[in-house]
Amino acid sequence: MKKVEQRELLRRLEELGMKVSRPALARWARQKLIPAPNVRSLGRGVGRISVYPAAALGEAYAAAVFLRDKGFKVRDVASIRGALYKMAATPSQLDEDERRYLGALLDFLPGITAWPILVAKVNEGWPLARPAIVYAWTLDEEGCILWHLQDADKDVFAPWI
Repeated sequence: MKKVEQRELLRRLEELGMKVSRPALARWARQKLIPAPNVRSLGRGVGRISVYPAAALGEAYAAAVFLRDKGFKVRDVASIRGALYKMAATPSQLDEDERRYLGALLDFLPGITAWPILVAKVNEGWPLARPAIVYAWTLDEEGCILWHLQDADKDVFAPWI
């Protein structure tokens, strides 16, 4: 998966209708709302450049939607993302409290399942209004979740039944 420089990430977010500042993007990475960038020096006196995993575009868009449009608190978004990542990486290793917390989030916070759908729609170029479900996920070489979508009105398992 291709990486994306901070400037390009901010430009693409703005194309999606989300104006995000450089400091906000850096803060979201520190707060674990999006994948952390690889920060490289451009040389003495020239500065640094932040390069994000390509998956950061969808995650940053989802973070903006959850924080700005849905009114979630930073700690809740970080908890949701953290639980989803832990579940995706090691679904059988969630302890009882984590399973209960994730279950409560899925049951009581409207739209919580929208996180992976938003991330995947943005990263895969789907129209945001197109109904979809997540039917599978994988981890890429950088440890980012790649959510796989299916049209909501199609039975993803039909070919195997």
